[in-house]
Amino acid sequence: MTTYRGLDVYQNPPNSQGITMLIGLNILQEFELASLGAESADAIHLQVEALKLALADRNRHVADPEFVDVPVEELLSREHAQQQAQRISMDSVLEWPFEDALAWNPNESNTTTFHVIDSYGNAAAVTTSLGAQFLVVGDTGIHMNNRMRMMHHDASDPNAIEQGKKVRHTSNPYMVLREGEPYILGGNTGADFQPQGQLHQLVRLVDFEMTAEQSVEQPRFVTTGVPDTTQPFIAEGGLGVEPGLPDEVRENLIARGHRVEDGGIFGSANVIRIWNHSTGEIELGAEPREEVSSGEVR
Repeated sequence: MTTYRGLDVYQNPPNSQGITMLIGLNILQEFELASLGAESADAIHLQVEALKLALADRNRHVADPEFVDVPVEELLSREHAQQQAQRISMDSVLEWPFEDALAWNPNESNTTTFHVIDSYGNAAAVTTSLGAQFLVVGDTGIHMNNRMRMMHHDASDPNAIEQGKKVRHTSNPYMVLREGEPYILGGNTGADFQPQGQLHQLVRLVDFEMTAEQSVEQPRFVTTGVPDTTQPFIAEGGLGVEPGLPDEVRENLIARGHRVEDGGIFGSANVIRIWNHSTGEIELGAEPREEVSSGEVR
């Protein structure tokens, strides 16, 4: 858990990659995003660079805590966030490889996210995934996932394959509490894109005061500036953007050094915001990019 703009944001603990979103939010808290504009080049640049640093922390430190000492407190500390924020330049981009701030030196779509609240105020944020198409066990209907493809073949990597070790997986919906009660439930599919899309979503809701639906509909962007968590574990160095980003913003990002690439669609997202528990006032954001997504109040 971390606190962002006065809200308590909860994520899935290691061996999930959920901490990535929290690290990114901590870095962004060092900047005044609200005054920049949601689709400004400055706002997008800050989110991309913060996510690069957070993803690098994930790659270097997050794995099965039964095998690796994951420094959760250090990664989520204010000191670490401030140090990381100081590495961000508004005029240039971070190029991989870049130094580990904790100075640690080691010798198709198959994901669904959904969010539910009931009349009693109970809330659940769920993301489930096969990783990719794999196996069904006989006629049981039970699906076997293939997440082991995310384990590294380099023995020096914290997520290296070992007997009995749990893989660092990429299913990580989030929940935000306001004054101790569920406030926002959100998620975004897409493996490595999950913490990125979810960070964008929460920033749009909190910093830019968008509606739940607007936070889902806005054009998404994804950085590949840090090695991917799946084979072949390379940093492609691009910034993928969905259609709809203004041309002047695109050109501004290119001028700073981002290798902007026109993409397709980055994942599927849904979000619920609970404005008032006693009156049942809620707000839904359902993914408009695909037919299988919907929001419903009963």
